[in-house]
Amino acid sequence: MSLTHDAPTTYDDFRRVLSDRFDSLSPQLRLVAEFIVQHPNRAALETVAELSHAASVRPPTMVRFAQALGFTGFTDMQRVLRARLVARTPTYRERINEAVDKAPKEPVGVLSDFIASSRESLQVLESEVTADDMRRAVDLLSAAERVHVMGMRRSFPVASYLAYNLSGFGVRAHLIDGSGGMAVQQTQMIAAQDLMIAISFPPYAPEVTDAITAVAAAGRPIIAITDGPLSPLAAKSDLCFETDAQETHGFRLISGAMCLSQALVVSLGLHQAERQS
Repeated sequence: MSLTHDAPTTYDDFRRVLSDRFDSLSPQLRLVAEFIVQHPNRAALETVAELSHAASVRPPTMVRFAQALGFTGFTDMQRVLRARLVARTPTYRERINEAVDKAPKEPVGVLSDFIASSRESLQVLESEVTADDMRRAVDLLSAAERVHVMGMRRSFPVASYLAYNLSGFGVRAHLIDGSGGMAVQQTQMIAAQDLMIAISFPPYAPEVTDAITAVAAAGRPIIAITDGPLSPLAAKSDLCFETDAQETHGFRLISGAMCLSQALVVSLGLHQAERQS
């Protein structure tokens, strides 16, 4: 089998192609996709036999997954995944993974676990977000006549804080809170010159996924903050930031999303000051 013309050549291409084709994959191939997104380092280094066992699929399924993305075989896909490891610095959690004590702890130990996980989340955010991503986000925010922010459940604190801070910089910010079950109806306020910022993490709030589907269908620009390329928000957004895939003691973090939100607001403020000077 020859390599198809659209086989990913970089990790970013791999994530984009995977996001585009995920819905068309068979259930077994989706299991592989979800496993690789959650464990990219293992997928880069372990054998097909080891990975198929961990993902609860047969080894040929791993090979078919690689071929479904345009690779000649699993080895070609691993080259792309390994290039990512060469290009990035190991995270704090990866360096001390085996040293973490999983036994019950005193409250200060639980605090230490959350601090370590938050540190990892922030380091991953720093390594994954590019300068172009940040510049594009600031451009979208700056060009928007009004910014509509939406996040439910654990994402709601991030959304409300982001809307609050944007308004502090003179941005006409609207928090879509879904009062009375009217979230999708609230999105009908989003005009062609406006911008939507949608925030959601697993289990994705149906209010957010329904709303972003409606906004995307209307052709409005969207910035998404979510956990990975397989998120239902990723394919429907114009710009997607991925963060906070970590979980500690059964609770998912929001530290990366909150940090990103603060950075976006301050970057917008600096951009406004530069334009006025």
